[in-house]
Amino acid sequence: MNGEEQQDNLSRHPADKRKKLLRTLLDEKQPLGDHLLGEDDWESFQQVDRLPEATGVRIANAVKQGISQQRGKVFQFYLPGWYAVASMLLVVGGLSLFWKIQAHRWAIREQQRLAAMELPVIPAWKTVSNDTATVMHVVLADRSKVSLHKGANIRFKEPFDADRRDIQLRGKARFDVARDTTRPFTVLVGGFATTALGTSFTVDASAVDGRVQVWLHSGKVKLWHTDEHHEEQYLSTPGARGAFDLRHGISKPAVSRPKNNNTRPSITRNGTVLAIHNMALDNVITRLAKEYDAHIDFDRQALGKVSYTGTVDIQQERLEQVLQIICALNHLKLERTDEQHYRIIIQ
Repeated sequence: MNGEEQQDNLSRHPADKRKKLLRTLLDEKQPLGDHLLGEDDWESFQQVDRLPEATGVRIANAVKQGISQQRGKVFQFYLPGWYAVASMLLVVGGLSLFWKIQAHRWAIREQQRLAAMELPVIPAWKTVSNDTATVMHVVLADRSKVSLHKGANIRFKEPFDADRRDIQLRGKARFDVARDTTRPFTVLVGGFATTALGTSFTVDASAVDGRVQVWLHSGKVKLWHTDEHHEEQYLSTPGARGAFDLRHGISKPAVSRPKNNNTRPSITRNGTVLAIHNMALDNVITRLAKEYDAHIDFDRQALGKVSYTGTVDIQQERLEQVLQIICALNHLKLERTDEQHYRIIIQ
């Protein structure tokens, strides 16, 4: 905009009004207005006067600059507000996204947790029969092995109960029992039972007259009747045999000694297993007290007249279990005074 145009625009208004308008526009820039036109010039300025061209141009430029600065101030005023609004929206959006991600992760974890949960398994009865002409070998869930002879069958719960492993048998079968001191392994034939105490044995219930025979191969077994009216019997010597029938109950075990030319009493240790052969019972008790670091009171003279043969796994069998079996086999009574103190009494 040149000087003449500025002058034409200003000349549209009376002199007093033009002066007032220029002062209003240049009020915030008073030093600049004074520089452009001095105070005396403003006072002596008449309507008929015309500003020099250079002065008119300078005033017009100052007016434009003032308007531009005013707009900039307005923009500067609103800009922080917009920054604040944008920051708030960013924070809210970020939090919303965070919670959505967390909720999704929690949902996935909950699904994984529910999928990993084991639903309770209801034991179901299972029957295995051998209809072949040869021996059938069966491995049970607890890793025990059963050798079923021709025509035999077993019935059991799968999985076993939490506190017991019961097998119902018809016919003849050999059992190699996996050790589990918390769950006895019992073979049931009618009302008679054979409970393994960590062992292998054969039960033959195929006789027509109902007589059941038991052969011990290793470890120990207990023969008993479910109505608790019959005397229990134990087999602890490899080769020992027991029998029971409905008329006579449980027969006294008959021992068939294994072929072994070495008849000298001995206690040998192989790893955690003690192999005891024909050893005086007082020496056996003394050795067990040492192995288990326990105190056992007994009549040394009386027990020195009794011999014992069997095996004991120091790591797998508790001392109290071992002493209970020894006492049952020799008609002795076991008393426990505290955790590591026992007393054996002759009945």
